[in-house]
Amino acid sequence: MTSEERERRDSRALEPELITDPQEKAAAEARNGFRQYDAAIGAIQAAMLPG
Repeated sequence: MTSEERERRDSRALEPELITDPQEKAAAEARNGFRQYDAAIGAIQAAMLPG
């Protein structure tokens, strides 16, 4: 995409809100780790199903 094409876009993505508090960031990282673990377990269980 050229810079000219980028300028003609009808919408723009919002800037992400970054977590700056160290404890809040650690909690978010832990939640993310648990979500990834749950997703991996789900993928393994799905792969073990017959068929």
